[in-house]
Amino acid sequence: MATKKKTKGVDEYGTLIVDKRTVKEYSYDGCEDIIRVEFGPKVQFVDNWAFCDCPNLKEVVFGQNLEGTNGEAFLSCPRLEKFSIADDSKKFCCCDGVLYRRDREYDTSTGEWTEYPLYELVLFPKAKGGKFKIPDGVLKIGQSAFCENAVIEEVALGANVKWIIEWAFKGCSALKKITFNDGLDNIWPSAFENCAQLREVVMPSSLWKIDTAAFRGCTSLGKADLGAITGEFSLGYCAFEGCKSLKEVVLPQSLKKIDFNTFKGCDALEKINMPASLKRIGEEAFAGCSALGHIELPANVVEVAENAFPDSRN
Repeated sequence: MATKKKTKGVDEYGTLIVDKRTVKEYSYDGCEDIIRVEFGPKVQFVDNWAFCDCPNLKEVVFGQNLEGTNGEAFLSCPRLEKFSIADDSKKFCCCDGVLYRRDREYDTSTGEWTEYPLYELVLFPKAKGGKFKIPDGVLKIGQSAFCENAVIEEVALGANVKWIIEWAFKGCSALKKITFNDGLDNIWPSAFENCAQLREVVMPSSLWKIDTAAFRGCTSLGKADLGAITGEFSLGYCAFEGCKSLKEVVLPQSLKKIDFNTFKGCDALEKINMPASLKRIGEEAFAGCSALGHIELPANVVEVAENAFPDSRN
């Protein structure tokens, strides 16, 4: 029987103490014997994939001088239950096991700075499940913050969230419901990619962009309602690609372009409105949409790719 590799610095209780300025990529990836990590005061940066695939890691304690990290640092750590940080940290804080970054914004109209003690939700534990309400003080959901959490089922955004950064919820396989807030500006690339249990999305009027592959592979998604959006709006390519249960889409009246592969592989899609503002439909935008019936294109459409509707019943 093969002997498991012993990680240098891990004590008999599975605790690893690290105290160097930067914990670099793949420094401790795949280390099965790490249960708890304590970062000393020298640690400023924990790079992407530093602790990737540590299957037994349960707790991470950051030191007071942390400058930067994100969800990529702790990918594939399914038992990770809690993050905490020294009370005297100036740039980060923790609440209920979740790591937040402090920041401030300058208001040009008043000439004053506004402090945000919970500006960005940086790290959400992979083993923390059920329902979660993001605090109202949060403006940004960070890169890969919830990525690969297989137990979170419902998330409600706080009142002030503006940005959902790339891969924020990617691969959250148990996520069934996400409640968006008025004031949300932008959903970045692959933010909800492969959330296989997500059933419906209703977008707020404030949203101006859903970026590339944002909901790609959400195989249980039945309806996407973007109809409340009032301002100029951009829908990225591959945004809903592979959403094979998607039956109905309501597009905003301000949409000018349906990009390539936007609805490719949505073989259950039966109903979609084409807003009067629409001008262009890209390559294979509706490839594989075999259930899609007759569509009347608005008068303003000036360009439709030859293979935009290769499988529909038009």
